[in-house]
Amino acid sequence: MTRTGAPPAEGRDNARPTTNEENAAPPSTDCQKVALLRGSLDRLGIDKVYIQAKRYAQTTTVSRQDVQAFSGALDDKQTTRGVFITTSSFSSGALAYVKNITKQIVLIDGHRLAQLMIRHGVGVRVERVMEIKRVDEDFFEDT
Repeated sequence: MTRTGAPPAEGRDNARPTTNEENAAPPSTDCQKVALLRGSLDRLGIDKVYIQAKRYAQTTTVSRQDVQAFSGALDDKQTTRGVFITTSSFSSGALAYVKNITKQIVLIDGHRLAQLMIRHGVGVRVERVMEIKRVDEDFFEDT
C-alpha cells in the first residue's frame, strides 16, 4: 500500500488508506477518511455505519466541531449511526456533544483503539510467549 499523496496537516501524520477506504472516498488533505461498513454488521441489525478516522499526534484533540461536522455528514448519508476513531483523544466538548444527540456516534480514542487492536490481533505481533508449568500429580500415582 502506498501513502496518501497529500501532505499532513499540522500535528497529523500521513496515513495509509485501506482498500475499503480507497473505494469509499478519496482521502482529503487532512487524511480524513469515511468508509461504509457492510457484511458483519448486518448480523447485528445495523445496515449502515459510517466511520471517520483521524490520525493525529497525541497532543492534538478532536474537537466538538470535528464531531459535529461528522454528525452532519451522517445527515447527508441519511443514517444515524457512526464511529469516529482517533489516535489521539477527544475534547470534553466532543464527548458531551455525542451524549446529547439522538444519533448513535461511538467515539474511540487512541487508548481504546490500542486495546481493541490488541484484543483482536490487528496490527500487533506476539513478542514473547510465557510457558507456565505445574506439577502433574497423576504422574506420581501408583498404577
